[in-house]
Amino acid sequence: MEYRDTTKNMKEIANELGVTTLMEGGVQRAGDRVRINVQLIDAATDEHIWAETYDMQITVANIFDVQSEIARNITTALKATFDPEAVRELPTESLEAYKAFLKGRLALETTNYSLDSLLAVRAYFEAAVTIDPDFALAWANISIVNDYIYWFADKSDEMRAAILAAAEKALEIAPDLPEAHYAMGQYYYHGLLDYDRALAELSLAEEGMRGVANFYGTRAAILRRSGNIEAAAVDFVKASDLNPKDFLLQVDAIATLEGLRRFTQADARIDNLPDTPENKIQYSFIKPIYLFTRNGNPGPALKIYDSLEDQDFGGFYVSPIFYFLLLMQDGRFEDALALAERDIWGPWRGFETYTPLDMLRGAAIFPTDPAAARPLLESALTGIEDRLAVSPENPNFIDMKSKTLALLGRHDEAVAAARHAMEIVPMERDAWSGLSFIGNYAQILAMAGRYDEAIEVLDGYLPLPGALSLRTVMVGIPETGLEDHPGFTELVEKHGWEQKEATRNE
Repeated sequence: MEYRDTTKNMKEIANELGVTTLMEGGVQRAGDRVRINVQLIDAATDEHIWAETYDMQITVANIFDVQSEIARNITTALKATFDPEAVRELPTESLEAYKAFLKGRLALETTNYSLDSLLAVRAYFEAAVTIDPDFALAWANISIVNDYIYWFADKSDEMRAAILAAAEKALEIAPDLPEAHYAMGQYYYHGLLDYDRALAELSLAEEGMRGVANFYGTRAAILRRSGNIEAAAVDFVKASDLNPKDFLLQVDAIATLEGLRRFTQADARIDNLPDTPENKIQYSFIKPIYLFTRNGNPGPALKIYDSLEDQDFGGFYVSPIFYFLLLMQDGRFEDALALAERDIWGPWRGFETYTPLDMLRGAAIFPTDPAAARPLLESALTGIEDRLAVSPENPNFIDMKSKTLALLGRHDEAVAAARHAMEIVPMERDAWSGLSFIGNYAQILAMAGRYDEAIEVLDGYLPLPGALSLRTVMVGIPETGLEDHPGFTELVEKHGWEQKEATRNE
């Protein structure tokens, strides 16, 4: 559907997709009768290789026979080998349920992973299982979408349970369904951070999901968190090449290359991102954001953020929290406070789960008027404590508590909280997300005036794959005496203010 109304020629489309042959087609429907026109086109010459018209009555009983016949004729025209096992048995006996499912799959392929977008995707799959409660493939996709909602917006126990419930329902109906094992793998991965069980479930799904981009993307994410960053990069690149239009896969491939400091490869992928209208704004942020992580310069990203209207916020990169942090880095404290008051946080209410907006308001006021910031920070701390009463071991709540305590001058408590968050998500458990808790611990130590300890932590942190540059880490540290400490000069001489391209042997 991406190219339905495009003005691009066949060669341009083929170049974007990385293929030499394109399939073009159309469907006309009148009642239960359809006419399907299919043709194969040589992208280089624009010549037709093969064409066929199918005029028939479509029923649940024959829809997959039609798919098989078309697939067989295409593979014959391409002189390829047709695998009849690739067209599996009917997933549902309801044509209406299958139509709802296909709409969901199309929406899932183009989601920007904002909460509103994911809820809209899930509604299609829920409609499918409402029509056919035994539609295992639709249940598996409900679980997959719930997993995305949990990971990006709603890390509640209820949402985690919803991931498991839908995956178990799919497996109950179809114990060998690859997508059901894939969904269960995502549950073990995102829900429990149990990498071994997640990989075991993916191994059960692999045979039936070869060539499926999200399969390799999920496996790559698990490998990355388990510390195998090199293998993760290979899988992420493969996944993003299989589905160039998937925003998240492109971002993950670039982020992993960035984490390995392969900036030339990362920039090449950024410069060749697909031209997709739904993600145009988000793609425009990728290079400025990564320039910021490399050298701590917020200017290029702020130039784009400053031009946005309220309705432009939402999705993965177009986030108000990034904007807020960059404004703080740039010393634009009044603008940061104004941002916290804008009505743009709805798509990011998952962020509000971790950070009461009073925390942001207080942080924006603190540099110029610490006394005025105090009531807001106290209010934020109360909100965080309320969340911790429900989820006492949630590292994100504890991490934010440490920042709030540090701004309130309660340094010993802040250091203890930051250390606790780091211990909950150690590098041995999560070699990717664990980095942020180490970085935060160093920042809190510096705010507490414990400079020797802060420098020691930073010395171990900065060389790690995925770590921020020293200048970027310093964004999270209000004015302290850290930079005047003799050990800090040695830290800069050893690691530099900015990140450097990895050498071949690194």
